[in-house]
Amino acid sequence: MKKVLFFVATIILLSCDKDDTIKYLLTTSASPELGGTVLPSTRQYNDGDTAKLIANPAEGYLFESWTGATGDAQTDLVMDSDKTVVGNFAKIQFELTVNVSGEGSVSQKIIKAGVATKYDTGSTVELTATPDEGWEFKEWSGAIVGNNNPQQITMDKAKTVTAIFSSKAKYKLSIVNDGQGNVSTSIVKAGSITEFSGGTIVEVTATPLSGWAFDKWSGAISGTVNPQQVTIDTDKTIIAEYKSLAPIVLDNDGITLKAKPDTAAGTTYELNGVTYTVVDNDMLKSWISAEKDMSTAVTTLVTDMKEIFKGKGSFNDNISSWDCSNVTSMEGMFEGAATFNKDISKWDTNKVTNMNKMFKSATNFNQDLSNWCVVNLTTEPTDFTTGSACEAEKKPVWGTWPECPLIGEWTMESWTNNTDDEPFWNDGEKKCDDNPSDLLTIKGGKDDYGTYTYTKFICFTDGSPMETDIEDGQWTYNGTNDQVKVGKDAQSMEVYNLTYTKDFNHFTVNYTQQNDSDTTGVQREITEVWKRKQ
Repeated sequence: MKKVLFFVATIILLSCDKDDTIKYLLTTSASPELGGTVLPSTRQYNDGDTAKLIANPAEGYLFESWTGATGDAQTDLVMDSDKTVVGNFAKIQFELTVNVSGEGSVSQKIIKAGVATKYDTGSTVELTATPDEGWEFKEWSGAIVGNNNPQQITMDKAKTVTAIFSSKAKYKLSIVNDGQGNVSTSIVKAGSITEFSGGTIVEVTATPLSGWAFDKWSGAISGTVNPQQVTIDTDKTIIAEYKSLAPIVLDNDGITLKAKPDTAAGTTYELNGVTYTVVDNDMLKSWISAEKDMSTAVTTLVTDMKEIFKGKGSFNDNISSWDCSNVTSMEGMFEGAATFNKDISKWDTNKVTNMNKMFKSATNFNQDLSNWCVVNLTTEPTDFTTGSACEAEKKPVWGTWPECPLIGEWTMESWTNNTDDEPFWNDGEKKCDDNPSDLLTIKGGKDDYGTYTYTKFICFTDGSPMETDIEDGQWTYNGTNDQVKVGKDAQSMEVYNLTYTKDFNHFTVNYTQQNDSDTTGVQREITEVWKRKQ
């Protein structure tokens, strides 16, 4: 009986000891929930037990800290009370370094969540390159390549991107005033004053001086609209042509007097205190019969001077200022004019086709005619100077024009495609820095008259050595129809429309062109402006 009672008492005592054990609750969690897991899960511990905490970050996250505990991702926590522990995780961040080569900026736009300077892993960032004025975006390098703009990049590690900007090509706008006036420029779209960035739109306004009127534009633009806009996408030359309001003007040679177009015969005008009169064929003959002062006649309207001074033995007026640019016949003009011996070296004889007996028996005449334009007369006319004192070396050089304004060295200043966007240079080619794009030498010497050498200088965008393309050929020009004939030989001559500025320092050529490789059949209207090489 005693043994039974002892056993029961022992069980009761043991039961009382077990119920008196103190237990504490450990509550664990992760922040953010997707950032990882914390072990152990929420559970109870006896008083004094040690809980081993483990923080396991999820992919793309890292363990940052504990709340309710201290230490690293694996740490111990003594359970001496109920405790709440949070494992704090953070997304792994990578630095995006953006460099700029050239002049411009890069903006960053977060497409998927991230922060401003460092980006959470997996963030997608859109980069937009914005060039400064006068620059253009070229390409990306580094962690992204190509020239798409904007461009997206995914941040899965630290990355460096460089936006490469290149300076826009600078093009010259040359303005020529042909006559008396000035041209002002107004930038409609950004560019600079003397050289303009590609794509700049410039408005040009021609303002004539007193006594002059704006006539038209030529060169890179045409027409009479004033002001007019031009897009600068290559070197361009614009010529503003002005016309005098005076009915009679002094030519650039400082000697010849010309009547402006549509001036009627009989029109008078005073220059430097002398009154001049515009005459036509009939009026000129009447003046000669009346023995008027021939030095005051302006002969632009005259087309026929055949025998006008024939037999005028005493005639010796100064007629050096006569404009003969429209005269076709001078047959027998001074035949028998024994006294005449005035300087007529500046006469424009480009249209004359008959000079037979021009100075026959003009016994006193011995003036220099060697620079006359006689391209229409390939051999000496019959009895041209028979019976005169004219020396052989003073006669015209038949079939030539020694003072032709074409003769000399020229550089191409402007090339304009008036039809489409086909550029002057082929892909990979560019204008050379130290050479003109084209050099034209038009020869007019005794042994090489009527020949030319055309040199094209070609440089390359990849830095390859410069190449030159040289072409030799022939030319003829008499000024009659404002057309020049050019070809590699006499059988391949092509006609080009040609105009000059009044000072003969620029000429403009207009023609049609079709590339050999072009299968579209497009005929391009091309305008070239050439400048006399100084």
